[in-house]
Amino acid sequence: MSEDGTNTKSRILDLFVGLDETELDSIEQWICSKQYKQDLEKKKAIIKSDKMLLKIGSVIKKMVPFDGEMPSEKIIHPTVGDQADCNRINTCHIDEFLYDAEQVEDLVKEGKLTRHYCLECNSRNVKVIISLLFIIK
Repeated sequence: MSEDGTNTKSRILDLFVGLDETELDSIEQWICSKQYKQDLEKKKAIIKSDKMLLKIGSVIKKMVPFDGEMPSEKIIHPTVGDQADCNRINTCHIDEFLYDAEQVEDLVKEGKLTRHYCLECNSRNVKVIISLLFIIK
């Protein structure tokens, strides 16, 4: 940051540009009350906690089987309700604490997970059809 804070002021103004008068008044009151200092400390604590949770998750990920099911567990799939159609064949267990949505998408792209299975033989060794060729006679 420059000594006079020009870059920081510019970035703040970039944020303010999209606000209406009511929002600007609210921000001004928030800053003048110095409540932003407490809010900033809370935000920093949340960021620090998030980083710690990511570290814990990466350690646990090395200890837990990929499917997230320990040998001592017995998973019983629901027989009623919204997920009554879930079973060992058509359902993968992915622990959301260990794998976020972006990581799951990466695993699908790498072929380590699939979102599809064959309805006839239950194989997960399937491929999405990229394009179809129609031949008209």
